[in-house]
Amino acid sequence: MRSQLSLVHWKTFISSITFFAVPNSGIPHSPKHKHGDDDQSSLAPKRGDERDVAHDLGHLVLQIEELDDVPESPDKDHRKEALGRIVRGILAYHILPEEYDSATLVQNSTYATNLTLKDGSMDHQPLRLSVQSTVVPPRLRINKVVDVIKRDTIASNGELYFNDF
Repeated sequence: MRSQLSLVHWKTFISSITFFAVPNSGIPHSPKHKHGDDDQSSLAPKRGDERDVAHDLGHLVLQIEELDDVPESPDKDHRKEALGRIVRGILAYHILPEEYDSATLVQNSTYATNLTLKDGSMDHQPLRLSVQSTVVPPRLRINKVVDVIKRDTIASNGELYFNDF
């Protein structure tokens, strides 16, 4: 029986997908400061800092959240839009456009994702992710480095796999 959980809401209709999700615990959130709090340190890189470019989804999310606290500036909207495009690209890479349970997923070694690069590289073909499975120890891995910690979660529009982060 399918749950009422819906994986992703997109502008275009997707009947059933496979989504590799990072658990909420894997995405840091910026601490909320109280009025009068002098500690303005943050987990996310600040503009101009040598860590200005975030290298993971968690820090990209933090950068977007922190832009809401920044006073108006000429590049704030542009920066927020660019970070949003990056996050959407990361999420598109985590989606397979068809539904696969784990028994079916391990039958192939690579799968096309929902991410196609707009610059025409890769001959306009979607980027692929690889799937590895071992019996001893029982393991399902994505791209040789990410372990799937919960598999075959059924939602109203597909299969959901939770990854470690």
